[in-house]
Amino acid sequence: MLLTASHGSDQEKAVCKAMDYAFPSASHLTCTRHMRGNAEDYMRDSIGVSEADRARVTDTIFGKNGLAEADESVLFDSRLQLAREACRKIAPAFERHFDECIVEDLLWQPSVPEAAAAAILVLGF
Repeated sequence: MLLTASHGSDQEKAVCKAMDYAFPSASHLTCTRHMRGNAEDYMRDSIGVSEADRARVTDTIFGKNGLAEADESVLFDSRLQLAREACRKIAPAFERHFDECIVEDLLWQPSVPEAAAAAILVLGF
């Protein structure tokens, strides 16, 4: 049986860099709860998006029918388009952050719930 090493984080750059250095062949898992919180914090603290607008954008990305919940590529692509449109319409200054910090992780790094990411890190799977 072949095991693949993985580590999880909350998108903290220093932690990601250290883990990538210590475990260069391990895949990086990002917790969607932290991704959502980081997105909300960025919209509130960095670009001043109102609470109602933050909720609308984050629901499009992380809600029950949001981008992060898409489980196949066609659905992901259609929800990505909807999320980008929401960013452009509601919080245009957020679009770059969305592409660089959220879409990147959702496309290339499997997102898992926080508890599963912690278990994977502890168990080394």
